[in-house]
Amino acid sequence: MDPFLDEPQQSGSGLNLGMLWRAFWRRKLLFIVPFLLCLSMAAVVIKTMDPIYASSGQIEVKIDRYRSRLLNDPSQGYASRRNVGREILNDMANLLTSPKFLQAAARDLGMDMEAKAQSLAATGEEIDDETASFRAASRLHRMVRIDGRSESIYTLSVRAADPREAHRVATGVMTRFITEYRLARMAARNATRDFLEAQRTRYQGVLAASEAELNEFLSLEASSGMVGGRIHAGNVVDTEARLARVSERHEGADALEFNQLATQARRILGANPPVNAYANDSNIRSLLGELEDLGVELMATPDNISAYGDLEVRLGRLRVRMNSHVDELVAANHPGVGLLDRSRLTQYYYSYLHRSVELQIMRTVEQDLRDYRRFVTQQPMQSARLAELQGAVDDARQLVSTIQDEITQQQMNLEAGMSDVGLQISARQQPVMRAAPVEPDMGKLAIMGFVLSVGLGGGLVALAILLDRSFRSVEDIERQLGIKVIGTLPLIQDDHFIRKRRLRLLRWATIVLAVLAVAAVGFLVVYPMLNM
Repeated sequence: MDPFLDEPQQSGSGLNLGMLWRAFWRRKLLFIVPFLLCLSMAAVVIKTMDPIYASSGQIEVKIDRYRSRLLNDPSQGYASRRNVGREILNDMANLLTSPKFLQAAARDLGMDMEAKAQSLAATGEEIDDETASFRAASRLHRMVRIDGRSESIYTLSVRAADPREAHRVATGVMTRFITEYRLARMAARNATRDFLEAQRTRYQGVLAASEAELNEFLSLEASSGMVGGRIHAGNVVDTEARLARVSERHEGADALEFNQLATQARRILGANPPVNAYANDSNIRSLLGELEDLGVELMATPDNISAYGDLEVRLGRLRVRMNSHVDELVAANHPGVGLLDRSRLTQYYYSYLHRSVELQIMRTVEQDLRDYRRFVTQQPMQSARLAELQGAVDDARQLVSTIQDEITQQQMNLEAGMSDVGLQISARQQPVMRAAPVEPDMGKLAIMGFVLSVGLGGGLVALAILLDRSFRSVEDIERQLGIKVIGTLPLIQDDHFIRKRRLRLLRWATIVLAVLAVAAVGFLVVYPMLNM
């Protein structure tokens, strides 16, 4: 055992708060100085910063999701429904910061004239319109901002040194922004429609040239009997298949239904119905002629072009007219028949007339098919040329029809956008003028100064405690080294201690400068970034 130790040393257990407090109190200036410097810096910023006023309004954007064969669903124009709000915000930010929009808005607000007046007052020279517009747009760009509050609510705000100017600029920018955003949404549709219009004009010329060439060929081949023929290489196969289906239905299901109607008519009248009185009627004969012409044309028209739908509509209207006229004749010829029996008689006479004209249509189409086969057999070279010309005409007609359908769809989408169908943008809340400035934010600066002060001061004290390896008392020597101190020497003030004091002063100056630098970065750089 060491003879210099009077008693064994007891190691401390746990956290000694008293010792920590004494260590902190010895270094209290390391905490107080940064604390006071940061608070002073915050106070200087609050007192010296120019007040900034803000005026903001809210914009609401609604997207209707619907299903239509003619109208495009506006929500499909975005990558994902979860990102609709973010993509709309990006579109709004791009429009709001575009030079074209900023220059137009600045001209509306008279900011370009203000830029000219400021330049004239500062330099005595007047700048040109382009430079004034550029400066006004740059100034407006620094003033405006837009943020998203939700998927459909967006805030447009303007900051200025004058609250009245902030409110005036916010009102003007918001009004123009809503109008420009609507026009921007329709610009792509306008461009697409104009392109399709140009393509339709172009291919209508191609169709006219193809039809002229086909008619010229047919006029030269008049002796072949194919002038004005409806059957050609492009539709012969479809026409034959359609004729077979119509013939099968005419001889099958339709014939069975007609026989049932004939039995009912004979039971009602007690004799064979007088069909000649209806077939010889002048109005019905005219309608039957029109039905025959349309039926033959419909039989030879491909069902994948718009003309086929138009022919079906016209044919349906003619059938309705004939049915109505037959009903009038039945009421006049059989006044004593009841309402139900009269309806059955009308169905019978109409079915009889329809079957007769359908039979005539099938015979006409069969004759056209025979004429075409004979033409192909007897004149193969002319037939190949005719097929080529007819194919060119059909292709051009199909392309023109497709383009016309696209133009119709684009026009409907354009009109829907103009009427706010699908996507609706409106001012949810107009900008208001606020008397209290938004900058400098005293509460935020005070909190920031306090947190920064405590962090810097506490960090410096903790660092000093951790790096301190010196002995402050005899008890520290005995406790740390485990030896007994038998004597001490007085402190001698020599050059070594003077250099130590100067080094300590230099260290304090460095600490103060570092604290000021950190505070300056925090209040002059970080704080403005937090408010952007």
